Amino acid sequence: MAFLAAAMLLISVISTVVGGAVTAMGAMEQASAQQNMMNYQAQVAAMNANIDRQQASQQLALGETQAQQQGMKTRAEVGAIVAQQGAGGLDVRSGSPLAVQQSAEKLGQFNEALVRNDARRREQDYLIKGFSDEASSRLYAFGAEQAPIAGALTAGGSLLGAGATAAQRWYQFSSPSTQTLTA
Repeated sequence: MAFLAAAMLLISVISTVVGGAVTAMGAMEQASAQQNMMNYQAQVAAMNANIDRQQASQQLALGETQAQQQGMKTRAEVGAIVAQQGAGGLDVRSGSPLAVQQSAEKLGQFNEALVRNDARRREQDYLIKGFSDEASSRLYAFGAEQAPIAGALTAGGSLLGAGATAAQRWYQFSSPSTQTLTA
């Protein structure tokens, strides 16, 4: 009977320690997988930030091109107004005809400013998104740095828990009160 109790004690302690070790190894593997995933996400976010900055530059350049096109359109429209006024026998350098030309020019300049402003807004949107992606990249990189530490702490906790449980079982089976009950 004492041999059976000793064998059960040994099996219980060994299984507790082995279970704790397996749990600890699982925690380390999980930490490694977490680190790899976060490193990947950090790289993706960094690439997205670069793309956002490129898009911001492209939007600004596109806006400038569109503003130049608007300026050419305005000059063509003002030229057409002057030609129509001249063909109608009006004095194109004074009075209402000149006011119409100036109004068309101001409207064209306003439209150019709208195009540039819209381009700057789109540029800012991409820059803000790039800033956000860069921040995400840094957070993921930090998480990747911390994953092994968290895994080691979890593994250590598993080992300590298994050791405590094994010690408790050892004490429980080897205490004098247990021996007198089995005798």
